[in-house]
Amino acid sequence: MLVILSVILFSGCHRTVKVIKIEREEQEVENPLDFLQDDEVKIENKKLNEELTWENENGMLINNTNLYMLLDALPLEETNPPLYASYHDVGFGALPSIEMVKAKSKYFNDRFYATLDYTYIHGLGAFVHSIKGLFKDIYSLCPQNSDEQAFVAAGLEFLTEIKELAGNRVMINAFQKEFLVQAVYSKPLGFYNWTEELQELWRFMRYFQMQYSEKDKLTILLSIGKLIHEDTLYNTEERLKEVIYFYSHLTNPPNGITLVDIIERGIFRIDDLNLTALSGELNRSLPLVSLLSISNSPEALLFNKLNTRGVDLTTIDLMQVFIEAIQSGEVDLSLKPDSGWYDYMVYALETLVLPKRGPENRRSFIRVIIKNGC
Repeated sequence: MLVILSVILFSGCHRTVKVIKIEREEQEVENPLDFLQDDEVKIENKKLNEELTWENENGMLINNTNLYMLLDALPLEETNPPLYASYHDVGFGALPSIEMVKAKSKYFNDRFYATLDYTYIHGLGAFVHSIKGLFKDIYSLCPQNSDEQAFVAAGLEFLTEIKELAGNRVMINAFQKEFLVQAVYSKPLGFYNWTEELQELWRFMRYFQMQYSEKDKLTILLSIGKLIHEDTLYNTEERLKEVIYFYSHLTNPPNGITLVDIIERGIFRIDDLNLTALSGELNRSLPLVSLLSISNSPEALLFNKLNTRGVDLTTIDLMQVFIEAIQSGEVDLSLKPDSGWYDYMVYALETLVLPKRGPENRRSFIRVIIKNGC
């Protein structure tokens, strides 16, 4: 393919015309890595090399010791790229790096998710029923001073707008303390740390996502499930199903048993509940029960498998292990019929570790010839 591109540049009252001839050839490459050889996708903490330190135009010292991706580009000290304080300052005058595109897209995804989460929890008038309102109605179904009422009240009170609710205060405080001491549930992560309000929403939702196998907690959850199933005032069963369905698609399907699964099977007695059998029937990775769902993920499945094999996850590089499992085929990122948004985002990254699988396997070779003229 031959393309002639003419660019007219104006400098003062003189006109300069540059004619650029581009010859482009496309061909299939059996192994892209024979053409583009990159370092392994891993971080190496190399010893600082002072000779790789250079000063940019803003007077900042930059060291290239830990650059680990090979690119066909001029050394940074020769191109002397400017640094910008924000994405906005970059404008449209620079070609964005893939790192910038990735960070910007994640920022958008996080804001989008936070907006959806906030809207669904608080509701949007008649258009979106609130999760907060759902649990208020479930609270009203519970007998006064019961363990079920205390369990629901404890979660609702993590919303600062909800003042101290009626119920067994000793039990409410005990439920809240039990949740708060488990940092894996109660400590906000990621964008939920942006504001105090998002931290509050995290604690509210995560409280009802606590997963249990203990008989006393399962008895409470089964009792709440029975109250929801028999509810004829607030339609709480259908509303709860909508919440589970929404988050199963916004993130991913559940990794354990939800109260909806219990209700749909009419299991309201502890003696009728077999966690192992039910989790197997539902193809869930954890034989645990929660009121709301916690989403599954390919990496969570892998790490749970390693944990059952006796691997100490604190002693290994989890990201490197995940990458190697993808490359070996132990982890398959292919989309499934019930895949949620998270699966789609992870699947989009697969070609970074398995280049042959993506359309990027087709390479373009471009030769540019520049001629000056008037």
